[in-house]
Amino acid sequence: MPIGNLNNGNQESFLIGVFKIKDMISSAFADSVHPDLIIHVYDLNDEDNLYPLASIVESEHSSTLPTIEELTDVNSLLNVSTIDIAGRQWALVIKPVNPIEYKDSEYFAWLVSLLLLAVMLLVAMYLYSQIRHASKNKEAHLQYLSLSEKLQAILNNTVDGIITINHRGVIQSVNKAALDMFGYSSEEMIGNNVNMITPEPIRSEHDSYIKNYLDGKPPKVIGSGRDIEGVRKDGVKIPLRLGVSKAKVNDEVVFIGLLHDISERKNNERIKDEFISTVNHELRTPLTSILGSIQLISKVASDQLDKNTKKLLKISENNSRRIIRIVNDILDLQKINSGDMTFDFVDIDLVALSRKSMEECQPYAVQHGVTLDIVEPTEGIHVNADKLRIAQVITNFLSNAVKFSPENTRVLVRIELATESKSVVLSVEDEGPGISREFQDKIFQPFTQAESHMTRKTSGTGLGLSISKSIIEKHNGRIGVKNRAEVGACFYFILPLSEQ
Repeated sequence: MPIGNLNNGNQESFLIGVFKIKDMISSAFADSVHPDLIIHVYDLNDEDNLYPLASIVESEHSSTLPTIEELTDVNSLLNVSTIDIAGRQWALVIKPVNPIEYKDSEYFAWLVSLLLLAVMLLVAMYLYSQIRHASKNKEAHLQYLSLSEKLQAILNNTVDGIITINHRGVIQSVNKAALDMFGYSSEEMIGNNVNMITPEPIRSEHDSYIKNYLDGKPPKVIGSGRDIEGVRKDGVKIPLRLGVSKAKVNDEVVFIGLLHDISERKNNERIKDEFISTVNHELRTPLTSILGSIQLISKVASDQLDKNTKKLLKISENNSRRIIRIVNDILDLQKINSGDMTFDFVDIDLVALSRKSMEECQPYAVQHGVTLDIVEPTEGIHVNADKLRIAQVITNFLSNAVKFSPENTRVLVRIELATESKSVVLSVEDEGPGISREFQDKIFQPFTQAESHMTRKTSGTGLGLSISKSIIEKHNGRIGVKNRAEVGACFYFILPLSEQ
């Protein structure tokens, strides 16, 4: 029966079953054949060969086999039945070995007929079971080919490279993305060691990594991901993100490597680093000098300056401070992202630090017509923290609260012990417009600012809260925001109490 080849629609293959007629007949009569019976099977479609294709004859009765014409011409009792199988007509002839008296012929004819019917049924059942088995095999084969084709299509259309290797590091399979990534053909990669696409010193040590892992040592890459370099066929190195997992196929350990090209990410990081370097050296240093010069002129020549000149110097000083704060925020964010921000953890009095931050923000609050107040516990509260960084967070909370508060309102700093754990909660409450629930979920993300109707009256980089969140998390704390029951917003952070 023809089977369509899924890999090439223009080709066909055939599933063929071969049956030996004599073996089938012998199997059917193995337990029930009478020793005085002779059985012949003839192919009636073969006109050139009228001799039996198979016969069952006791050896002592065997002689030259007759053609079907010779057999049917003999004046003796016999039974002839025909059956159509596989497009051909077959004749099954059963006759007695010894002549039988006429009185027994009717009995014998019935016996032969019943025996012949049983044989036909057995043959039909056998053929049906073979055809059914072949049909099931065909269906399973088609399903396997279909699944294989789907899996191969998925692998070939995956944007990331996928390579499988055995426990010796030999490449067993590679998808199209990996071939394009390294510039090889499948014939050049499959069967070779995977270190062909790795640079030194990894190339020389790669096989030992696998051996150490199989020997029970902790894995370095398996089960996790890391940034590595790969080597193309032309020798060019490419940055990659590698993830490795382990599987068992037919009781053999197989390692699956997923490779993602991170060239674009690395290029963006390089551009960002160059920008940060430019901001640090080309902006902050001159701005610091400009601010110092403006302050010096305002102090030394104050008596010689008219009112308008003093006003312009004050505007220049404020703008210089504002730009320096923006530069510092950008640099802080870069340090946090790269893990370069250092912390000096010491035991500090959070109440005293909060009062000092309020004093520093007092001129800014007076400028906006806002009053600063504090609700504090009767005793000092100590935390193990970086004093400058926690003061930076408190100052950010205070400046935001003042900035978004209407005139003649109050900003309240509240410090209290948390009831559920050994921690302290510091919150800053204002009487401003509050923050929508949708915006609360993203307000601590970098470069995120308040809604447009509020930013028209205020300004900022949108980095302060993101930096504050990173600082608090480095202290094993939590930061959040909620709206007050009456009006306004409440920003807070929670820190563990000092063990002292």
